[in-house]
Amino acid sequence: MPLTVGAESFAFEYPVVVQWGDVDRMGHVNNAIYARYLESARCAYFAELGLGDARSSAPGAHDGAAESGLSGEVGPIVARQAIDYRRALYHPDVVHVHVATTRLGRSSSVQRYVVTSEQQGGAVVAEGEVVWVLLHYREGKPVEIPAPLRARIVALEAEAGRAIEGA
Repeated sequence: MPLTVGAESFAFEYPVVVQWGDVDRMGHVNNAIYARYLESARCAYFAELGLGDARSSAPGAHDGAAESGLSGEVGPIVARQAIDYRRALYHPDVVHVHVATTRLGRSSSVQRYVVTSEQQGGAVVAEGEVVWVLLHYREGKPVEIPAPLRARIVALEAEAGRAIEGA
């Protein structure tokens, strides 16, 4: 079921409890912590697509690689991240990180993030954009996003009525 933030619909949302340790000496959540919130949401988004940690060696770990057309040596890495801070965030709170894939390239993708605060009535506290690249870890080179993974991303975003540029 799509989630709406302002005029935008998102198919994926990830809640994060603001921890006391996220607060800096100025009394608000430190700007660097927002990047961790986006990272946690991105990992959960990938898990929703059937991808775990491609390098995981935990007993019983399943990374969904075969179903997505990936080998265990290939996975997404962040190439660029930008965050615009809209409002200060405080402890205690629960934020909701809304994630949408907005563009699919040959080996890269752009994701949009909108972070909202429960304590501030759902107000947007930050917006972000991340470019990730599908990388062959050992070779250190980008690889094409496989058709099965593309299809999963497109299907997930279609749940929110989103069309993806380049899909």
